[in-house]
Amino acid sequence: MNNAISFGDRVEVTRIVKGGFYTGRYLATVICRSNGRRIKVRDDQGREYSPYPAQVKKLT
Repeated sequence: MNNAISFGDRVEVTRIVKGGFYTGRYLATVICRSNGRRIKVRDDQGREYSPYPAQVKKLT
């Protein structure tokens, strides 16, 4: 599923802090795949994040 994510896709990112505790979700747009292990995204306020692919779900 994560291989189908490409530049410009709208995604939902699940926020998980160290230790595996769920803290929330946010919507973002994919900017690029950085170094193969993370996906670089930008949220609606313009902030950039680099979550792991397991935290990213493509919106349909």
